[in-house]
Amino acid sequence: MAIRKFLSRDHKFYASSDNRATWIPVSGISTWGWTVDNNDEDVSTVDDGGWGSSIYTQHTASLTLEGFKLLDPVNGARDQGQLTVERASTKIGYDAYLDLKIAFVPTLSGVQTTEMGSIIVTGSVAMGDMGGAVTDVEPWNIEVGILGKPLGSGIYNIF
Repeated sequence: MAIRKFLSRDHKFYASSDNRATWIPVSGISTWGWTVDNNDEDVSTVDDGGWGSSIYTQHTASLTLEGFKLLDPVNGARDQGQLTVERASTKIGYDAYLDLKIAFVPTLSGVQTTEMGSIIVTGSVAMGDMGGAVTDVEPWNIEVGILGKPLGSGIYNIF
């Protein structure tokens, strides 16, 4: 059997505001992004013969989630995961840190499998733009600045 490609839609997102005791699903996500940037320092010397030399001295990670704001049409309740993230975005300092989890839960042969790996981070949340025109669906988006090294498991055990 050929090796399959990952589908972005096979990732689930969770938030925890109680030190990872409870993971609350964050729904309504249509696009997500994970970025690791490197701090590249020049270590060139005259001994390098005109060739530049550099070394990575630090990595920083960020997570973006984009989607749509969700509201229960029967009771008017908001999606609890989105609400947990929004509440964290209004805090400052250490109180603003929130745990987030990206879990890979693929659907194989029409059946959703168990979690095959995850990335868990602690970070501070910045809410994105809201609003729109008359026919637009209300957007929901965040950017998370990650605190320290991510925790990877399963297929994401790379950190």
